[in-house]
Amino acid sequence: MGFSIFKGTIGLVLAAVIVVILLVAFPAYRWFFLISVAIGIVVALILFLWNRYKPIREEDIDIGSGYFMNDYVMEMKLEPELIP
Repeated sequence: MGFSIFKGTIGLVLAAVIVVILLVAFPAYRWFFLISVAIGIVVALILFLWNRYKPIREEDIDIGSGYFMNDYVMEMKLEPELIP
Protein backbone atom coordinates (compact mmCIF):
# COMPACT_ATOMS: atom_id res chain seq x y z
CA MET A 1 0.00 0.00 0.00
CA GLY A 2 1.56 3.28 -1.12
CA PHE A 3 1.53 6.60 0.67
CA SER A 4 -0.51 9.38 -0.90
CA ILE A 5 -1.20 12.92 0.22
CA PHE A 6 -4.34 13.12 -1.89
CA LYS A 7 -6.83 10.33 -1.20
CA GLY A 8 -10.36 9.57 -2.28
CA THR A 9 -12.45 12.24 -3.94
CA ILE A 10 -9.80 14.96 -3.65
CA GLY A 11 -7.27 12.78 -5.48
CA LEU A 12 -9.77 11.96 -8.23
CA VAL A 13 -10.73 15.61 -8.72
CA LEU A 14 -7.06 16.65 -8.74
CA ALA A 15 -6.22 14.01 -11.36
CA ALA A 16 -9.14 15.15 -13.54
CA VAL A 17 -8.02 18.80 -13.26
CA ILE A 18 -4.47 17.87 -14.27
CA VAL A 19 -5.75 15.94 -17.31
CA VAL A 20 -7.95 18.88 -18.37
CA ILE A 21 -5.04 21.32 -18.01
CA LEU A 22 -2.83 19.07 -20.15
CA LEU A 23 -5.57 18.69 -22.78
CA VAL A 24 -6.00 22.48 -23.00
CA ALA A 25 -2.30 23.39 -22.82
CA PHE A 26 -0.93 20.80 -25.25
CA PRO A 27 -3.06 20.18 -28.37
CA ALA A 28 -0.90 17.19 -29.44
CA TYR A 29 -1.67 15.57 -26.10
CA ARG A 30 -5.35 15.44 -27.10
CA TRP A 31 -4.64 12.84 -29.78
CA PHE A 32 -2.44 10.80 -27.44
CA PHE A 33 -5.16 10.93 -24.78
CA LEU A 34 -7.93 9.98 -27.24
CA ILE A 35 -5.96 7.05 -28.66
CA SER A 36 -4.98 5.87 -25.15
CA VAL A 37 -8.58 5.98 -23.92
CA ALA A 38 -9.81 4.16 -27.04
CA ILE A 39 -7.21 1.40 -26.61
CA GLY A 40 -8.12 1.11 -22.92
CA ILE A 41 -11.82 0.74 -23.73
CA VAL A 42 -11.15 -1.94 -26.36
CA VAL A 43 -8.89 -3.92 -24.00
CA ALA A 44 -11.45 -3.63 -21.18
CA LEU A 45 -14.23 -4.86 -23.47
CA ILE A 46 -12.16 -7.81 -24.69
CA LEU A 47 -11.24 -8.81 -21.15
CA PHE A 48 -14.85 -8.43 -19.99
CA LEU A 49 -16.20 -10.65 -22.75
CA TRP A 50 -13.32 -13.13 -22.46
CA ASN A 51 -14.00 -13.70 -18.78
CA ARG A 52 -17.81 -13.83 -19.01
CA TYR A 53 -18.50 -16.04 -22.01
CA LYS A 54 -16.96 -19.47 -22.55
CA PRO A 55 -17.58 -21.63 -25.65
CA ILE A 56 -19.01 -25.05 -24.74
CA ARG A 57 -19.47 -26.54 -28.24
CA GLU A 58 -19.47 -25.76 -31.96
CA GLU A 59 -22.60 -25.97 -34.10
CA ASP A 60 -23.18 -25.88 -37.85
CA ILE A 61 -26.54 -24.23 -38.49
CA ASP A 62 -28.28 -24.64 -41.85
CA ILE A 63 -29.25 -21.15 -43.05
CA GLY A 64 -30.71 -22.31 -46.35
CA SER A 65 -29.66 -22.72 -49.99
CA GLY A 66 -26.96 -25.19 -48.96
CA TYR A 67 -25.16 -22.68 -46.73
CA PHE A 68 -24.14 -23.37 -43.17
CA MET A 69 -23.19 -20.95 -40.41
CA ASN A 70 -20.40 -22.14 -38.15
CA ASP A 71 -21.23 -20.97 -34.65
CA TYR A 72 -20.24 -21.49 -31.04
CA VAL A 73 -22.68 -22.16 -28.22
CA MET A 74 -21.48 -19.97 -25.38
CA GLU A 75 -21.94 -20.29 -21.64
CA MET A 76 -21.98 -17.41 -19.18
CA LYS A 77 -21.24 -17.98 -15.54
CA LEU A 78 -23.78 -16.12 -13.42
CA GLU A 79 -22.81 -14.87 -10.01
CA PRO A 80 -25.51 -14.97 -7.28
CA GLU A 81 -25.62 -11.18 -6.88
CA LEU A 82 -26.36 -10.77 -10.62
CA ILE A 83 -29.42 -13.05 -10.57
CA PRO A 84 -32.61 -11.09 -9.86
